[in-house]
Amino acid sequence: MQIKIYDLKENGLDFKSDFNRFERVRKVVDQRHSSFYWKIDLVTDCTGRLFLCTRYADFSSNVARMGIDEIQGFFRKTEDD
Repeated sequence: MQIKIYDLKENGLDFKSDFNRFERVRKVVDQRHSSFYWKIDLVTDCTGRLFLCTRYADFSSNVARMGIDEIQGFFRKTEDD
């Protein structure tokens, strides 16, 4: 699993754009609280590979984390297929 840590004050836009590179297939978990959120999604990239993406943002400490882990053996058909 690849994990990236973000400082939301300095890299908040990077945190959002890194996730937006993927296409969401299914939302698995979406927990929101006033000071943090935790989300898990199934996503694909431009090659059609399937990934489990976990994101956590803590607004009280301005720290966010995104983990991405490829689910082996599953491919989503792309328009080129």
